[in-house]
Amino acid sequence: MKFGRMGKIASGGALIFPRTLGILLLLAMAGQSASAVDNAWYAVANAPDRLWTTVAGWQCNAGALGRLPRFDDTVTLNSNQTGPDNPIVIPAGYDAEVTNLWIASIAGNANNYASDGRIPSLTLYGTLQTPSNKWSSTSITVGYAAGGFGLMRIEEGAMITNANLTIGNYGIGVVTNNGGNLFFTSGADRNLTVGGYAAGLGTFVQNSGLTKGKMHIGLGGTGTVEVAGGEFACENIFVGVTSKGSLLIKGGTVASTIHCGWQDKSHGTVEMSGGTLSYSPVIGRNASGEFRFRGGASYIYDLRLGDMAKGYGVLDVNSPTRFDVSSSFLCGYNGRGVATLHSGMQQVYFKIGGNTNHVSEVTILDGATNRVGSSVNVGGYPMPATEGGTVDYSGYGFLTLRGGTVHFYNDSGSVNFFLGRYDGGWGCLRGYGKIAPKTPGATNIRIGGGNCIICADGEGEERALDLNECVNITNFFGEANVATSTNGWYAVNKGRVRFPRTWFSTASAERCIGDSPYAATPRFVNSVRCSFTGVSGSATFFRGGLYATDCESIPAGLPPGDVIGVWAFGLFNAIDGNVKVSFSTALPTFRYDHTKVPAGRPLNLLRYNGTTWVRIGQAMPNDDHLISAESALTPLSSGSMNIGFFAVVVPKSGTTVLFR
Repeated sequence: MKFGRMGKIASGGALIFPRTLGILLLLAMAGQSASAVDNAWYAVANAPDRLWTTVAGWQCNAGALGRLPRFDDTVTLNSNQTGPDNPIVIPAGYDAEVTNLWIASIAGNANNYASDGRIPSLTLYGTLQTPSNKWSSTSITVGYAAGGFGLMRIEEGAMITNANLTIGNYGIGVVTNNGGNLFFTSGADRNLTVGGYAAGLGTFVQNSGLTKGKMHIGLGGTGTVEVAGGEFACENIFVGVTSKGSLLIKGGTVASTIHCGWQDKSHGTVEMSGGTLSYSPVIGRNASGEFRFRGGASYIYDLRLGDMAKGYGVLDVNSPTRFDVSSSFLCGYNGRGVATLHSGMQQVYFKIGGNTNHVSEVTILDGATNRVGSSVNVGGYPMPATEGGTVDYSGYGFLTLRGGTVHFYNDSGSVNFFLGRYDGGWGCLRGYGKIAPKTPGATNIRIGGGNCIICADGEGEERALDLNECVNITNFFGEANVATSTNGWYAVNKGRVRFPRTWFSTASAERCIGDSPYAATPRFVNSVRCSFTGVSGSATFFRGGLYATDCESIPAGLPPGDVIGVWAFGLFNAIDGNVKVSFSTALPTFRYDHTKVPAGRPLNLLRYNGTTWVRIGQAMPNDDHLISAESALTPLSSGSMNIGFFAVVVPKSGTTVLFR
């Protein structure tokens, strides 16, 4: 008998093999596997201690595996003798190796899972890793198969490295990190996926520890991630990629860029009630996304709602702590943004409506203050250009105050509150509430209006939209299209708007209120120009505003007819307060709302003299939409406004009204 180089016969007839070949043959004779296996599993009946490091527990298709799993093996865990209270355990100090680990991988057999209470479970105290040079073809999956229910716990000191982890692939998967370190492959397309395919339902909870790598929540299935402690230092977190995903931040630190509502018909939700959040979230990237701020500490740089054309981003702030954005809050970029502030927020640049395909809106409710450091733009805003300078974006935007306040906390000597500033865009400020300066009496708010509507809406109660502490308004588009323009001031539902005040320091002056102060004629709808003589004050404030025609504070007794507008004005010695400044005469001109005037009908200008309404001017409808007092007026000795209440009325057809 000849064996050539394989071996030789020793004395006594024994075979002598080279050492390596001998070991392999001996293992084979013992029924043990030395080659890679594509399905190794753990038999609890053979290893009741359930320790990963117990060789007797490991089986393969050929029988006993005879060793521990290694980097070229695929391991499946499906035992009905494991569960949350009696899992298989990777002990502390041991580095478990696999190419793939699939927990709950038997498809289509419900009896293996929920019906018999089976939850294949694995707990890590040691390390679980896959080959560092094969990341694209390796995976750790919890809830691998449809109908499967898998569980994994990562305890303090444990680690997962060089892996792609999927939780809820086709089945249900739950992973809890209680203090371990999870390091996912740098540069991989999917580092940690929660909710893989359509039927997948994944949940990842971090109570403490570290998670580092890219994360997809709701890739194709439904995914939920809860951060209660520890640190999330993910490169990017995608919430609602093509399906439904939720990120709940209850504690710990999340230092990641969040993309919520990534594409198609997906929906992402981020809710923060504790912990800290930094970087720049995008809510509603190209699908629908929602961010609910309920508490915690925000160190966000920029916040963007409605990023791309199909993006729809929603922000809801209702928290005992202020929601801070250190640079820009963009509500509506290429998509649509909607925000509601029940409580406080702060940013440097406040921008609403960056495109003309959608209308974006921010609502600030009673008791809430939005603090602004530099500027407000409603209906179009500038953005930094890559080559330097800025690019102007026209857009449609609403800022609605329902008792809320916009507060400017920095100084400014230029226009910093813009409404519809670019041609093709449109901005609206409406409701009731206040635009407030840095401190009472400060002159750090100046309004610029283009294509804009400013509408006081009392919602059925006598309430004011108070812009009195703003320093006048600049009309960006001047005389253009005065005949057809509807840009300007309105008041409805018992609302009253206090115009930005203007002032002068001379005995004689001409000023517009509700328009550029030095304009020759008032051009914004419902703005007013007035000429004064004999003014006694050295610093005189021209204050007043427009009333909804159903306000109960309007003096009674207006004659029958269609009331087009009601105003009240006075001269005072301070921005607020009731100390009047005397004058000799005032001659007002009103830019009435032409859309409410029937064609060919005359208009009467009326003034309340303290006891009755008196006609002081009359005009037929004209292209400038102006009506003036026919002669200079003297001050009123009674009432809160010494220039007085005024009304433009179209007399009732066929009615004769006598004025004495």
